[in-house]
Amino acid sequence: MINSQKIIDAIKSQGMLEIIFNKESDGSISVKNVAPYDIYPKSDKNGLTRDVLLGYAESDRQKEAHTIIIYLDNINKVTELNRFFDGNRIRFLIKAKKQPYVPRNW
Repeated sequence: MINSQKIIDAIKSQGMLEIIFNKESDGSISVKNVAPYDIYPKSDKNGLTRDVLLGYAESDRQKEAHTIIIYLDNINKVTELNRFFDGNRIRFLIKAKKQPYVPRNW
């Protein structure tokens, strides 16, 4: 899956992404600038295991900056923004407690 590889590369290089996705709640399309932190398996409301992106979304007109979880199969497009984030700061903001699945050197 091309979106997964772009996200993994961005995690490793601490690169910001623009992600266009369908919201799980109502299927509406959303666009967020995200500092990606990890990809891992998670059970959905139907008990199915699906891969998700855990990241930190920048504030926009609708919401303050916040932790975000997006199911990978809901992602329509991933675009690199040529901006970078501080990985340790994102780890702190997300309040990560587990070792990440995606290896990185930060």
